[in-house]
Amino acid sequence: MACAPPDRPVTPLTEEERASSLRNTLAIAPPGSIHVFGYGSLMWKPCFPFAERRRATLDGYHRD
Repeated sequence: MACAPPDRPVTPLTEEERASSLRNTLAIAPPGSIHVFGYGSLMWKPCFPFAERRRATLDGYHRD
């Protein structure tokens, strides 16, 4: 099943917008670890330091 196209064009965030979004997200996050589910290039070449790597499967989903 394909995703419906967005109602408006998608534009990448600027570096300033991305940094602001990250700060805002971390400000409201509960204390403790943050878990990231990654695939593709994020899995092979993460762009952030990490404490550990675990293999996982997300049942019911697949790349299309």
